[in-house]
This record gives sequence, structure tokens and C-alpha cells, in this order.
Amino acid sequence: MRGYFLGLIITFIIAGNIFCLDEFVARDIKNYVEAGKQDYKNKKYNSAVANFKKAYDLSPDSPELKYNLSRAYIGQAVEKKDKGDVESARKLLKDAINLVDNMVDARVFLASIYLNEGDYVSSKGELEIAKIYDADNPAIYIMLGEIYFQQGDPANAIKYWDNSITNPSNNISLSKKLARAKREWIIQKNFVSKTSHPFRLMYGKNYAGFADRVLKILKSAYADIGQKLDYYPLNEVIVIIYEADEFFEATSAKGPVASLYDGKIRIRLSPKLNNDQYLKSIVYHEYTHVLVRYLTNDNCPFWLNEGLAQVFSEPVTKLDLTTVSNLELESDLFSLKLLENFEGDNKWIDYDIGLNKSIRLAYIKSLISTSYILKNYGLESCIDILNDLKHKKSIDNCVKKRLNISINELDVRVQKRISEVKDKLIAQLENSRSIKKEDKVK
Repeated sequence: MRGYFLGLIITFIIAGNIFCLDEFVARDIKNYVEAGKQDYKNKKYNSAVANFKKAYDLSPDSPELKYNLSRAYIGQAVEKKDKGDVESARKLLKDAINLVDNMVDARVFLASIYLNEGDYVSSKGELEIAKIYDADNPAIYIMLGEIYFQQGDPANAIKYWDNSITNPSNNISLSKKLARAKREWIIQKNFVSKTSHPFRLMYGKNYAGFADRVLKILKSAYADIGQKLDYYPLNEVIVIIYEADEFFEATSAKGPVASLYDGKIRIRLSPKLNNDQYLKSIVYHEYTHVLVRYLTNDNCPFWLNEGLAQVFSEPVTKLDLTTVSNLELESDLFSLKLLENFEGDNKWIDYDIGLNKSIRLAYIKSLISTSYILKNYGLESCIDILNDLKHKKSIDNCVKKRLNISINELDVRVQKRISEVKDKLIAQLENSRSIKKEDKVK
């Protein structure tokens, strides 16, 4: 009997300890949650994750604790993405989704990362799952429309953009995209396509022969430029071939534009493209833009982007004395800082340079600047700069880190190089004139 009561006493003591332990655990969880909420409110996401994680570890089956930790992971992902650490952001978003499968914000954010990288399949997959949980979320439909538009499918882009959920009439940016998609659909609805990884060409049925020429050059560019930049895209590269009026209608381009890249390579048919070398130059130029976009996560300054495209195209832009002289005189208007986001006309106080002249000067400055870097620091340093840009570093910091000079000092050296080029062109001109005079004397 004594042993029986002793057994009861031990049982009650153990039960009492468990009861007390539950109280302590509940108190700890509450404290961790309150601290985590305060951190989250103050956007201290690392601390918020740490506190919510401690609470979650004590009660891993709690839906509320899973939700709190998942939201904190999203906050961390935003910070990582803003700093250019896309890989960490992607992992954090996947962790958030693993905790809460119906966390729509995490899936949409993850889809946007895939979209920026050109991984349309993964992006579409995340959005389709998100749509199951939140069928009235306009962001999902807008992004799905963007995917189809980038894939050269304006009909489906229109379907997702032009509905009551997205309501484009209240969204100026979306309204412009929708109008463009409708223009493209009218132009492209009867186009045929040809595919050879990673390229998909779209063109009028009368231009199959020209499309074959373009595809052959694209395959050459894939090997040549891919080797130089050590990058070969896995994602589909869309190439659209237009007649002249179709090109300007689809792109709203101005001036004597032969081609452009805006997420898709667009080529305008013209008699000049009958020249194989000229066509190769056009295709190599635009394909370089494709690689630079992916290598930098679309964070490359205009002058370096266009400079590389000119260097890798054949032949490169020719330098003439008039343009180089104007560039030397107007250096303030075409500094590397001002050319980070060049959009055409360059204006300074009351002085206005016309569109065509402005573009030519900007392109020549870009070519000379990039050529200077390649000649004096090598291609590897240039690739290092591209990789740094992918992590959202400024071009100023990238140049300082890889070239050990400031962007302003680089500009000074490039300007000196422009003066040297001008002097060389003058010398060539004078030499040519002397030869002509000698011929006349003879």
C-alpha cells in the first residue's frame, strides 16, 4: 500500500511539473511573439525572424506562429532583393512558402524574381498557384500578362490585362502596355515561327529565307559572345522580324532605327540587311544586349551596355572626325554620369542637341569608354563589373572596386583618349591630303 501511494505522489509531481512547464512555454512563446511583432513593425526583419523562430520551435504545429515566421521571411527577402542578393531572397521566399503554402505575397514576389530572370515557366507556375488562393488579386493577372507579352503572345497578354480585375482604365502604365499588346497582336497574328534553342523567331510567311539567315547568325553569336562573356542563356530568346511600317507601329521607335532590344529582339527589314556583314553586325549588337540584361539583372548603365554591344558587333561603329570633335567639345553633356540613363535628346540649360546627333555622340562615347576599359583592364575586369552590377551595386562602386579609380577619373581618362583619337584622325586627314597633292604634282 505504501508503494502504491508513493507511486501516486510521483505521478502527481510529474504531472505538476508538466503543467508548470506548459505555463512557462506559453509565456516564452508570448514574449517571443511580442518581441517579433515589434521588430517586424520597426522593419528589423532579422530580429523578427529570430524571435518568431524561437516561438515556432516551441510550438511547430501552430498556424499562427507559422504565419508570423513566414511574413518575417518575406521581409528579409525584400531587404536581400533590394541589396542585390537575389539568391538569398529566393531561398527565404521558398522557406516562407514551405511554412504557409497559401502565402500569396511570397509566391507573387518569387514569381517576380523568376520573371526578371526570364524564367517564365517557373514564374507562371507560382502565379497559377497563387491564383488558386487569391483569384481576385490584380497583381497576379498583370504579371501573367507580362509573361505572355514577353513570350511573344500578345493575345494572352491582352486577355489577362484587359479585364475587370486589372481595370487598366485606372492604371496609366498598364493601359499603355495593353495598347501596345493590341498593336502587336494585330501585326503578329498571322506570323509564323521557327524555333532552335534558345531562339524563337517570329516573322511574316514571306520572309522564311531571311529568318533562316538571322537564325544562322544568332547561333554564331550564341557561341562567339557566349564564350567572351561566359554566359549561355537557358531561357527562350524571342526575335521578331518586321516590315518597316510594322516595326515602327509595334515599337513607336523614332529615327533611323534598324533594330532594338526591349525584352525581345526586334529587327526592321530593309535593303541594307541584304549585306551579310551588316546583318551580322545588327544581330550581334542586339544579342549582346540580351546577355548583358541577364548578367546584370537589367542593372547596366547605358554607356557600358551600348559600348559592349558595339565592341562585340562586327564591324564596330566607325569614328569620324566631326563626331569625335563634337564629343570633345561637348564632354559635359556626355559624361559617364549623365550617360547612365540616356534616353535620346541631351539638354543642358538652353542648349539642345538634335535627336540623331545626340544619339550618335552618346554611342561613340559609350564605344570609346568601353574600349578603353577592355584595352587597359581586360575583359575579365569588365565581366567582374557586370557581375557586381547584378547585385545592385552602383556603377561608381563597381568601377572603384574593379578598376581602382573613380568614375570621374575614368571619365577624365576617356576624355583624354577622345582627344588622342581626334588628333589621330586629323593626322590621317592631313596625310591623305599630302598624298593627293603629291599625286597632282607628279
